This record gives sequence, C-alpha cells and structure tokens, in this order.
Amino acid sequence: MLVSPRRLLLVQLAVTRRCNLACGYCCESDDHSSPVAAEILERRIDHAASLGTLILTLTGGKPLLHPRLEALVARMASRGMVTTLIANGWARCAIGCARRASAFDEWRSQPGV
Repeated sequence: MLVSPRRLLLVQLAVTRRCNLACGYCCESDDHSSPVAAEILERRIDHAASLGTLILTLTGGKPLLHPRLEALVARMASRGMVTTLIANGWARCAIGCARRASAFDEWRSQPGV
C-alpha cells in the first residue's frame, strides 16, 4: 500500500548548513559550516528506511555541496526510497555538476531502478 498510517510518507534530511548564496531572508544557511558527517547521515537514512519511509528529501543549505552526495543517494535508492532534493538551482561548477549528472545517469540505468 502506497499510503498507510504505519508508514512514513516523507522525511526531510538536512545534510549541510552550507550554501553558496547569501540570501537576506535565510537564517538557516551559512558559508562556512562543515557538512553533516556521512556516517551520521547513513544511520539516519537506515532509520528512515526501517520506518518504511517512502520519500526522503535532502535539504540544506545546499545539499549539492555535500561531498558524499552520490553515495548517500545510492544508499537511499538501495533501501527502496524515492529520493528528492531541494536546492537553489545555482550551478556550483560545471565539472561538479557533470560528475554528479554522470553518477545519477549510471544509477538510473541500473535494473530495477
């Protein structure tokens, strides 16, 4: 069953406070915080999966700045969760975006995904 009172529909997980913008209205982000440790995020992903979470959304700051983003997304996918991401849409750099696009293309081409 897609929706159930015994299953979480959506969990949001903040992976970093860091952001590449300095919007005047935002008090949640900064330009110097370290990302949340991957080991902590992996435990949170596993816990969300154990609760039957259907959708896990990565937030921040800017989640695209997390150095282990691809591994985190792969972990969520391997646990059967739909992964979404909230970002400001501002390209950090062409090389980083191309590398991530390649990783997501590879993930999408996996059987059963």
